[in-house]
Amino acid sequence: MKFLRIVSTLVVVLLLGGGLWFLVSNPHAIPPFLNGALMIAMPLALGIWIARRWRQEWRLFGIGAMTFVAAQVLHIPFNVFLLNPLLERLGLTPEPGSWGLVWMAVALGLSSGLFEEVARWITLRRFLPEARSWAEGLMVGAGHGGIEAMILGALVLYAFLQMIVLYGASPEALVVLVGGDNLEQVRAAMAAYWDIPWYDQLLGALERVSALVFHLSAGLLVMQAVVSGRSRWLWAAVGWHALLNGLTVFVSQTYSIYIAEALLLGLAAVSVGIILWLKRVLPLLPAQPELIDAPALQPLAPARPKREQIEDSRYD
Repeated sequence: MKFLRIVSTLVVVLLLGGGLWFLVSNPHAIPPFLNGALMIAMPLALGIWIARRWRQEWRLFGIGAMTFVAAQVLHIPFNVFLLNPLLERLGLTPEPGSWGLVWMAVALGLSSGLFEEVARWITLRRFLPEARSWAEGLMVGAGHGGIEAMILGALVLYAFLQMIVLYGASPEALVVLVGGDNLEQVRAAMAAYWDIPWYDQLLGALERVSALVFHLSAGLLVMQAVVSGRSRWLWAAVGWHALLNGLTVFVSQTYSIYIAEALLLGLAAVSVGIILWLKRVLPLLPAQPELIDAPALQPLAPARPKREQIEDSRYD
């Protein structure tokens, strides 16, 4: 057992050392690696901060993450098999600035909003009946948006590792890895990947910052719907989700990714406003169980011994 620990530790050290050496030797590889690493690290840092600042359980983070995954299990097949074919039959094409793109953005935004926000509502109603505070809503929202960021970050790092392997392969090894028929396509993809400017490589992490803040605000809107018992807050969360997703799709396709990211940062500022406003509306922390006051104990008067007891206690 000790031998296996030593071997596994050496393997981890060698991998980390080799990766660090590669990044130092190839500075152009730092931005794509940092992009994926930040997408994974930021939600964890957010969860640590919430857990320490307001003493929240990581169980809430995990339940929020599972809520996102469960929503996508239904959301993705719905889009692939129902919504996208319907949009194609209606002749809606994603041409920049067209009404077809507008309706596509609205449909895709509503689809995302309905599945994810209703999933949050079901989770709070059925699986977290005790969670009714602002801090708990933050932790659940951090898990919901955090797992999305971490999944995307893992995919980014997977693509990065693939490019590293192909980057260091000899022409002969490259043919073996990808096949002769795909060689030119792979080379073109590699050139396009490594030619992306460093600031474009970091746009994914920047987008996740805006998305995480949004998920906190949307999760708190759903929490307000559950606490108040008014469905209008749930529909406000659905509309807020649809607005953000729809605007992002339309602006990125019509104008540029930079304008879309700037728009997301502006909406993130609105999300911060929603978070701070709901901090004043919702209970800040979980309610503490009330302690029942015990009845005050009355001092007992010392018992006076009877004459017979005094006589019996004497020595003869």
